[in-house]
Amino acid sequence: MENKLEYMPAHKRVFVGKHYEGLIVKALESQGLKFKTVSMEMDCKEKIDRLLVEEDGDKTCAIKVRMNYSGKDILVDLYEPYFGLESGSTKKGRDLVSQYDYYICLSRDIIYVINGKRQKQIIDEVLEEWKSHGQVLRIYSSTQYPGVQIRYTSDKANHRPKLLMFIPVDAYDEGKGEVRTFPMIWPQE
Repeated sequence: MENKLEYMPAHKRVFVGKHYEGLIVKALESQGLKFKTVSMEMDCKEKIDRLLVEEDGDKTCAIKVRMNYSGKDILVDLYEPYFGLESGSTKKGRDLVSQYDYYICLSRDIIYVINGKRQKQIIDEVLEEWKSHGQVLRIYSSTQYPGVQIRYTSDKANHRPKLLMFIPVDAYDEGKGEVRTFPMIWPQE
């Protein structure tokens, strides 16, 4: 499926993203998970989308919710805009800023609930590897985590340069609880 979202202005992408976030959360709630909404400040400043209520009901965990519309990789926004690590104009992307406990991603009718600590470990280790190899641009393929790539690209709507990481779902060990999968249940019209 062609990604028309990437050509939309940011405010429209946010609107569409929030719509799909709601559908993903409803699908997970129908399968036993519970969520709480967050304040606008927490969403905008801390980049947290919802809170996942733990099974005992006493604890909540911060989550990010994403939809992947091309491929099976988990997309991570590292730096946007990106003008080099030494540049004062380079800003950390929302996925580096956010202190999430779980990263939830819909990809091809499967919802992946990923352990945030494990995801951040992969991100940190691949970023260090990339830095030690001279911050290769366009595409850097990790040797430590096969299939994980850092890609330098530009936003199709506003042409800002950005640095993204693509992590294949296989990088997470389901047996160790690093990822859980759920089918996407689309609403009946």
